[in-house]
Amino acid sequence: MHDSMKLFTMSFAMLLTMVWTANAQAPALAYNFTGKEIVMGGRFAAVPEWQLGKAPLIRVSDDGSWSAGLERRTFLEPPTANSLHGDKGLTLFAEVRFNQPATDEHGNHSYDMIFFKDKEFLLGRSPKGLYFNLALNGDWVLHISAPLPPVGQFTKLAVVLSKTAEEQYTYILYVDGKEVARGEAKGKYKTTDNPLRLFIGWGKQWLFGGDVRRVAIYDEPLSEDTVNNL
Repeated sequence: MHDSMKLFTMSFAMLLTMVWTANAQAPALAYNFTGKEIVMGGRFAAVPEWQLGKAPLIRVSDDGSWSAGLERRTFLEPPTANSLHGDKGLTLFAEVRFNQPATDEHGNHSYDMIFFKDKEFLLGRSPKGLYFNLALNGDWVLHISAPLPPVGQFTKLAVVLSKTAEEQYTYILYVDGKEVARGEAKGKYKTTDNPLRLFIGWGKQWLFGGDVRRVAIYDEPLSEDTVNNL
């Protein structure tokens, strides 16, 4: 990674409607940080207004690719996304790089949240692994941990949540297109008007620190082939 980095400047006049991939369904919300301007897409997208922390830094990798480097406390809360739900199915996707281990040599833990909608769904990294949770009947029910994603390299993370019957859901977690966990849960998905937050959870510990290329949410379950091509 180059030593040079500068404040991540955003030319809002040049924000583009995003074509995520030619062979994938359109996301409900998506941000792409791989260029000088943030590219956003989906009906829930809004011009980024970074909360609490500093605006991200541009980081240029040795291969010439760009990403947004987030310090802990920096997060997004798209004001239009309160009505984004997963009751009919959902796909969460993120291409991120964790630059520090989940537990360092001193035993200190990191809890890196990527997507968080309280009492509905979340995806992040805990010291135990890739962490996905789903709320049914008004409370969190899964607490699923898959193996820890690698540190120091960009990794594609995805969760596909499918509604298979009334009050019945299945979920599959992917790392770099490979299935790492799956299961099912029963209960009523209760939609809320809680805000959708990116890169922060409940606060305190659940704060993302690392580099982000892309994040996207689809309000439908994508196929395995589509996930592999994101």
